[in-house]
Amino acid sequence: MMKKNIISALLLCLFSLSAWAQQIYEDQDVMIDKIEEGSYKISYKDGPNFSSMFVIEGDKQAMVVDAGDKDVDLVSLIRKCTDKPYFLVLTHTHGDHLGAVNQFPELYVNSKESMNQLKQMYKGEIKYMTDGQVFDLGGKTIQALEIVGHTAGGMIFCDYETGNCYSGDCFGTGQVWLQFGSFPNPITVYANEMKKMLGYMGSRHITHIYTGHFGQEDCVYGINYIQDMCTLAQNMLKGDYTAVHHNRSAETSPIQMTSLRRAVIVFHPDRVK
Repeated sequence: MMKKNIISALLLCLFSLSAWAQQIYEDQDVMIDKIEEGSYKISYKDGPNFSSMFVIEGDKQAMVVDAGDKDVDLVSLIRKCTDKPYFLVLTHTHGDHLGAVNQFPELYVNSKESMNQLKQMYKGEIKYMTDGQVFDLGGKTIQALEIVGHTAGGMIFCDYETGNCYSGDCFGTGQVWLQFGSFPNPITVYANEMKKMLGYMGSRHITHIYTGHFGQEDCVYGINYIQDMCTLAQNMLKGDYTAVHHNRSAETSPIQMTSLRRAVIVFHPDRVK
């Protein structure tokens, strides 16, 4: 039993990225870590967002996941990771993931996402991707899978060769915000999505989850984190949870949060159904 508990604790937060990744660039604003051959993380160093982007390189081209929350020279940062042609995919369309979108002539996004802010700020070509779509990078394929709850069209990007999943805010970075206006029953929706993700992790060799705000919690998530998210959502539906005021919301806000170990769900109390 003790051995199982130790293994579970290790899987909950696999380990700090800084303990094993190779930093290849740093300045006063950003840093770039080489996760492994062909996989890179670009992170802003300042809060509160600490937005992260990822570059996944194949033999012929590279995929860039998200565009951060600032209009920095993202192209020059990408070029520190790869010399291949590249394209942009979005996990979702919140502004803290769109900062440098106009440095890309085209991008891919789920059509179920809210397009208002993206279309107001983006001048290039918008291409719509679908659940299960596969991107061939040359010698490496990445599959896009739909995980809703944080938004209506959230997408994760899975590299089955390495076991890596790049998830944006679909599972949060410690805290997942459920967008209350997107669904009449957001907790039920999210519980079902977590069950779906557990199935993916078991059948498709997804072992490492890299989130969209890595600097907020320097941890690579594993299956135990998703199990806790699933259990937490199910407990909420049964009324078996304790909530406190959300620590990042105004004192007058009704928004609450509840937790199970490292997993935290941020929600509106009127929408627990």
